[in-house]
Amino acid sequence: MGVNIKGGFATDAGLRDSINQDAILLRALEQNGEWFVAGVVCDGIGGLERGEDASRLVIGAFDEWFRGICQWIRIDTIDFNALLQHATEAIKQWNKKVRQFCEGENIKSGTTMSMLVLIRGYYFILHVGDSRVYCYNQLLTQLTIDDTARKLVNGRERDLLSNFLGKSDELKYKVYTGEIKKGDIFIFCSDGFYRNLAPQDLNPCITKYQSGMSVRQICVDAINLMKMRQEQDNISVGIIFTEHTKRGLFR
Repeated sequence: MGVNIKGGFATDAGLRDSINQDAILLRALEQNGEWFVAGVVCDGIGGLERGEDASRLVIGAFDEWFRGICQWIRIDTIDFNALLQHATEAIKQWNKKVRQFCEGENIKSGTTMSMLVLIRGYYFILHVGDSRVYCYNQLLTQLTIDDTARKLVNGRERDLLSNFLGKSDELKYKVYTGEIKKGDIFIFCSDGFYRNLAPQDLNPCITKYQSGMSVRQICVDAINLMKMRQEQDNISVGIIFTEHTKRGLFR
């Protein structure tokens, strides 16, 4: 049984900011009915300098990584753990790129990163920061754990970001793996999207998908819903619909 996959993404500066420090990208390769799909979302650190440049730097490196893999990968035979290790080494290099950018510009900058890869019925996630990956299949499940620490700020406890790309030379990251189940919908997004997200928000997305609406437009509509709820931050979301089929055709 193959996995039929269809996805899209969108991003918006939100109601408050003129600069969008988020960046998001989704790429896919099909070979004989098998799919290699990778998506990443980054949120530049607002309290530092030029977070938008840091997030776009990582997105560009991710795109280069994916295109490079497409030159040699055999989806039907590649070892899952070998691909995971290849991606792990890549994100370490991306962290170095952000560090070099900061040193070259004499600034402090950085970005979160949540990277999702789907291949042959399985997924892995490489995660740094507080962007998130979810899976929806009747229930909304958060697959990543935020890198935050509870601290006292002005007499109140707050969850503050504790890790991001560009923070230090040695990258700390989390890895999550799992099997794709029939009907799974994956969502990768920045905090501007999930802050006001409710599980029932995914039901209209499914209805629109079943009616033939493009996944990109579904993402745009979902972002507009968050703006209607007065979300002030930058908002980014990617959605991947999966179905198990006799042959994994992209329809």
